This record gives sequence, structure tokens and C-alpha cells, in this order.
Amino acid sequence: MKEERDIAKIIESRIAQPKRLTLNLALPITDKEFHIGGTMLGIWDAPLAGDTILVRFNDQSADQIPMKLQQIIVAPFDKVFITVAAGLVGNMEILYGAGTVEFFRIYPAGPQPAGVLENILAELQGDLIDEDYGTPVIGMVAAVVYAANAGRKGFDLQAGLGNAGNVYIGFDNAVTAANAVAALVAGQSYSRSDYRGPLWAIASAAGQLLNRSEV
Repeated sequence: MKEERDIAKIIESRIAQPKRLTLNLALPITDKEFHIGGTMLGIWDAPLAGDTILVRFNDQSADQIPMKLQQIIVAPFDKVFITVAAGLVGNMEILYGAGTVEFFRIYPAGPQPAGVLENILAELQGDLIDEDYGTPVIGMVAAVVYAANAGRKGFDLQAGLGNAGNVYIGFDNAVTAANAVAALVAGQSYSRSDYRGPLWAIASAAGQLLNRSEV
């Protein structure tokens, strides 16, 4: 009975009452002040395991602490300052509360294999629409075929069927026939997956066509 009374007393005092803060990661913020207090704060859920926010506790001049899914800070605080970088999406769920570790503890969530498998499936399936395609004219001065693209899963290049010269592919503007990663004669193709950096091309003669597609 005494234990039940002690538990009831703790509940009535709201010492160990968990609370939730939801962050919309699609809205970048810098040192936004949140008037929340407690002795423990943890990231309960996030769209991606690598989604990271920066948190300062109590003082805007305090060190920024990177936090992501399943990470927990145990320290007294009466306010936090949160920074969310641009480029993230979805909601992050933060749990916090006051009390000793015995009264209030956030256990790390278990692994999320479904999310990992969904990401792998999306990679294997590719996009529903292309990133870009076209037929640029390549001459004897190195030209950009594609700028760096973080959303790219792969690309295909094909030298025009009517080309009289060769087209040389490289990763920067120093590409030449001597250092190209691919040398394409008329109708020949070059493709690659999982490369998101820039692509350059130069030709052995003016007016050579290069069919390109990016997914």
C-alpha cells in the first residue's frame, strides 16, 4: 500500500510526466528558443535515423549539441535553443520531462528495419520521373554535361549516331582524350549509378552530339 501511495504522490506532483515537442524539420530555424524544462530530453522519432538537430541548453551562448534519433541528454534545463538546417523533411518527435533517472527515463527506440528496406527499395526502383535529359552539342572546349546533383541515382550517355568525332567524358573541366573516364565513338554509350558529382565532356571535333539522361 505504501508503494502505491508513493506512486500516486509522484503522479500527482507530475514530476515524472513525459511531455512531447514536435519539430517540423522542413522549416529551418536557427537558435529558436523553446521554453521547456526538465532533467531529460531525447529524440523519440524522426523521419530518418541520420536527421540531426543542434541543441543549446539554458543559454544561447552554450555549446551546440548535435542530437538525432535515440540520443538522450540527462541534465537540468529550463529552456532550449534549437537549430534545424535546411534540406530536411517530416516531423521529429522530442520527449522531455523532469525527475530522477529512476522516475523518468527515455529508452532508445528499437531498430527500424522497415524504413531501411523502404529506402533500399526506392533506390532499386528509381524515380518515377527523370531528373533531366537532352542532347547537348559538344565541341573542342570542355563543357558541363551535368552539374552535381544530390538527387541523382544514375545517368546514361550516348554519343550521337551521326557523330564524325569522338566524345570524351570526365569528372572535371580538365577532361581530355588522354585522361577521360570514357571515350565514346558514334552510337557508343556510357552509364553509371550512384554518382552524384559533375560530368564534363570534350570532343575531338566541333559539333558532336551527346544524348544524356539523368535519373
